[in-house]
Amino acid sequence: MKKSMKNENGFTLIEMVISILVGSILAAAVTPIIRSTVMSYETATTVTEAFQASRIAYNRMLSELRMIPSTASVTAISSGGITFTDRDGNSVSYSTGNYRLLRNGFMFAENVTAFTIVPRDTAGAALTPTAQDPDVWSYEVLMTVTVRTGNDPSSVEFKGQVTPRNF
Repeated sequence: MKKSMKNENGFTLIEMVISILVGSILAAAVTPIIRSTVMSYETATTVTEAFQASRIAYNRMLSELRMIPSTASVTAISSGGITFTDRDGNSVSYSTGNYRLLRNGFMFAENVTAFTIVPRDTAGAALTPTAQDPDVWSYEVLMTVTVRTGNDPSSVEFKGQVTPRNF
């Protein structure tokens, strides 16, 4: 006996081809959106991680500056760096070079585009950076970090004032 195809359940070949074609068109339309979303997420993650690492380095530097034993411990200072002897007798130096904040010549933070240390007196007035200056009451530390992702730079400025405990 011969069965009739009219009573069979299922899809015809044409229906299957049209379904695959419609699915392919939808996938092609959605792929760029997903790709740009993933790239935006990766960029945001990169920038956030760079800023967090810089913030940690900046806060550690302020902590070390806070522990300077006396103004006599500051052996060198300029607007772009400072060298001092810590309370354990170790020489500590902060400077910049090649878009990096250096601590004793080793990379401490990356993507540093500006770094300034301004000594201040008790009234808050800026002083000329001079080693072992007895008039120094505090240090204002400014650091700008710029992360470039593609053509869009993102910057953050860290600004703080620290008064060493023993001044």
